Amino acid sequence: MTDKQDAVSPFSGKALLDRRSWLKVAAGAVTMGAIGAGTAAADEDYDVIRVPAGDTYRVQLGTGDTLENTVIDISASGARYQINAVGSNWTIRNVGVRGVWDGYDKAEPLIVSVPDAGGSARIENLYLGDGAHDDTYPGATGIFVSPNHAGVLEIDRVNIQGYPDNAIYGSGPGNPSNHSSTGAGGEVHITNSFAADCRAGGFRIGTNGSYVENCVAVGCDRNFWGFYEETEAIDCDFSNARLGDVGTGDGHWGANARARVTDTRFGTTVEHSGQVLGESAGSPQRSEPEAIEGVPLTAEDAASGSSGSSEPPSSGEPDDGDDEDETDDEDDLEGGDEHLLAFVTEPEAQLAGYEFTADGPVEFAEAPYETPSGGSIEGGTFEAEDFVDEDGEGWRAGGVTGGGQGDAFLVDGPITSIDLEQPDVMWVELDGERMDPEEIVDETAGDDTEDDSDEEDEEGNERLLAFVTEPNARLAGYEFTADAPVEFAKADYETPSGGSIEGGTFVAEDFVEEADDGTWRAGGVSGGGQGDAFLVDGPITSIDIEQPDVMWVELDSERMDPDEILEETAGNENGSNGDSEDEAGNENGGDDSNEALRKAIVIDGTDADGPSTYSFEVSGAVEPSTYRGATIDDDTVVDGGAVEGTVDGTKDAYRFTGDVTGFWLSGDATVDLEYDAR
Repeated sequence: MTDKQDAVSPFSGKALLDRRSWLKVAAGAVTMGAIGAGTAAADEDYDVIRVPAGDTYRVQLGTGDTLENTVIDISASGARYQINAVGSNWTIRNVGVRGVWDGYDKAEPLIVSVPDAGGSARIENLYLGDGAHDDTYPGATGIFVSPNHAGVLEIDRVNIQGYPDNAIYGSGPGNPSNHSSTGAGGEVHITNSFAADCRAGGFRIGTNGSYVENCVAVGCDRNFWGFYEETEAIDCDFSNARLGDVGTGDGHWGANARARVTDTRFGTTVEHSGQVLGESAGSPQRSEPEAIEGVPLTAEDAASGSSGSSEPPSSGEPDDGDDEDETDDEDDLEGGDEHLLAFVTEPEAQLAGYEFTADGPVEFAEAPYETPSGGSIEGGTFEAEDFVDEDGEGWRAGGVTGGGQGDAFLVDGPITSIDLEQPDVMWVELDGERMDPEEIVDETAGDDTEDDSDEEDEEGNERLLAFVTEPNARLAGYEFTADAPVEFAKADYETPSGGSIEGGTFVAEDFVEEADDGTWRAGGVSGGGQGDAFLVDGPITSIDIEQPDVMWVELDSERMDPDEILEETAGNENGSNGDSEDEAGNENGGDDSNEALRKAIVIDGTDADGPSTYSFEVSGAVEPSTYRGATIDDDTVVDGGAVEGTVDGTKDAYRFTGDVTGFWLSGDATVDLEYDAR
């Protein structure tokens, strides 16, 4: 692998669209109004640049220039941005990109450098957390530092996730072939930042004086990658890398690469060439952007200059408590229905998660005894992960621990469920006694079992709908509609891979929304053997799975075909649904009376400058339609599920079943996708 050179997109100007792009457009269409002072997240006004489908928003910064307080919305299909910052004393501040990057081609949408060896520039409070459509390397890069960088670049409080070609690609200036006659390349200083699920590397730097400090990287090929000269990671947490949490060099470049680690926690290393200097300071303690103070969690957070982050968590070492607190905990063990619930880990455990629910109050506690490894057992020490919530119907609590430590809670009443993410390295104890989760639920049930049954009876038609993935699934999208309320939920069981099933965890993609007609629409993205779950209080009317080879759907924990779920949940409302379909058929008339073809694609060239050609494929049936005033063109080619056509001042529409498996457009026509076209 060598440092990047300029590349031309293999699509030569064609914009590749996919189903997720349209999902983002549809979800964002409701909130396309102006955003500024008075919004929930905003502390000050900011601009929103909405990039039209197929267009690119371009910004060129030079010496002394500033780009700030801006949301760049690329939710539209094929929409992109290109920011080039070259010079000294330029600043990119409070900028957020909203929407998933479309396309599979190699791209650097944010290219920066300080060519003057005595100059400097700064990037701060930047959100690139919505990621890219595909993780195939090479693809889009989060921040690309040009090889001609010779000064000092400071990067602070950035959130970059899901980019296929490095979160921050800052090693180029260290390549000996790029050095000018004045000496080595420039420095890159990365502080208080988060990177996740980026191929090739998370934080990749390569020059003497470059460092990464107080940063977290999770799930990249190499979370920290020192490439050419001596670089350093200071007080960082790196975990779950595909190849190695800390890496050096590669087989061709960087024979002298030295990656120094100082007070940094990580699990694995990979020395392609060169050497890792230093040892891990323990198990990684942070894995989420919330663990770093000031990191923006959304594009709006960044643009407004606000942050949803919390204080950094403790290192996992027990705090020095006073004797009075310890006495209180001991007294609590003796009285009433209050129990001490403890989650205890083996020394090799890393970021072992757990969650439980209860009918009575829950609070953090410290056990009056140690783990078998000599560690403390205290809840609430990992502030970014440990939580206790009351939702009006009960209590929910959980967190993360490891390294032979434990977490503890006082629970005043029945414990109704316990979920351990890594049961091979974590167990649970009730009042100091190790027990199976089911035993604890039975032990604490008391006289409340009958009340629980009554609550279940009151729920009526509420069903748990779960979308579950294989371990090799990546960004598997789905969507469904219902005639009744929908809300995120967490299943009380795990996937076959041992992953959790919880809706709403991927903030950039997961959504639940109610339409004006009272129907509900929800969807999201999952993968890696995890799953998403929803509670649906009534008939489910449609289910669409983007990658059915790696994702399936379950109703009340039973794996079923989507059509079976629609039939199972229809209840007595089939007649009503049928009436609605008849009305839709009568309204549309003609070829649109086939209600099985409820999905539609509309290619509108009426306002375009010149002709636009397109082609797409679906996994089911497709036929031309007059939907939304479209005309049926005799020159259109429909071959099975594949379609080719052209619009020139006209509008084409198609109804179809199944999924859109590919879409190409050349021209200025707009494209709309509807999953409930009536």
